[in-house]
Amino acid sequence: MRLTILGSGNVFSGAERYGSGYLLESSSNAIVFDLGFGAFMNLRKVIAPEKISAIFFSHLVHVDHSMDLIAFLENRYSFTKSRNQQKKQINLFGPKGLKQFYGRILELYPSFKQMPFPVKLKEMDYAEKKIFGFTVKSKPVKHVEHTIGYRVESAEGVFVYGADSDYCSELVDLGKDADLFVLEASLGKEKSNDTHMTISEAAEIAAEANAHKLLLTHIDIEMAEKEIKEIAEEKFSGEILIAKDLMQVNI
Repeated sequence: MRLTILGSGNVFSGAERYGSGYLLESSSNAIVFDLGFGAFMNLRKVIAPEKISAIFFSHLVHVDHSMDLIAFLENRYSFTKSRNQQKKQINLFGPKGLKQFYGRILELYPSFKQMPFPVKLKEMDYAEKKIFGFTVKSKPVKHVEHTIGYRVESAEGVFVYGADSDYCSELVDLGKDADLFVLEASLGKEKSNDTHMTISEAAEIAAEANAHKLLLTHIDIEMAEKEIKEIAEEKFSGEILIAKDLMQVNI
């Protein structure tokens, strides 16, 4: 599997970092985790949007994780109608509230009520699921209400996306022995709230989970990459990567 970072930032990040988005490709499928503002533009740089089988949302109430769903749908809508392409179903997965969220999009964009392709919605119930050749597990994490992290297993490896979260045992469980563990580090060195993590907390979770690689993301810190790694290395002895938009990581 291969991960492409579509967006490594948050609402405060500079112009070089778009909102959260992660493209996971296996030998047979391509799926996306979150699609924050700007992430769709990066998606188009690396893959044709019509090749995406599913989008998995960690939470819906923050635009840096969900806003570009509208751009994605408009692109698929226009592409399918204008080019008379195959009407490939798009599958949307997310926490409780996904169906209501999508309903509000339809209110804002009535043309989407007549999509020329099926849109399937599934609110995750934390049970293990087989989806497009992947085994997908999810757990609630410590952020706003109805935020979930994801674990994806296949014959090609184990990928875990921790979403936005404070330190919690659920993240350790999700990340157990992961080949690549994606964790946010938006608070940098100082703990200032209980909905996000510092670099040290993210590294500690990766260590407790015995992950092989740690990818630190959701960056809102004016720190040199060298300093970020030095802080993380105090807690985690595996490989440490700092996310950048359009970075690709083999799993």
